[in-house]
Amino acid sequence: MSRPARHGADHLLRLPVAGTAVARLALGRRSGQWTVPIGAQAGRVIKIGKLPVNLLLGAYYNIVKLQYGADWQLRSQVVLIF
Repeated sequence: MSRPARHGADHLLRLPVAGTAVARLALGRRSGQWTVPIGAQAGRVIKIGKLPVNLLLGAYYNIVKLQYGADWQLRSQVVLIF
């Protein structure tokens, strides 16, 4: 009996490309298949009162994916800087 593919990654490689565009490669844990998303992200540090906050938003299209993997990925991040 075969095991279902997991969507986590044991190995992740991030390659910065011109500005904030990022190419990411992820290898599936047991399947040995690659997920290859390509996309862009943008971030900015703003101040809320006196507190700096780092905001990031990105979107990636998976040009290579697992059999039941998602077509798109969205990434958002909010970091409070103390």
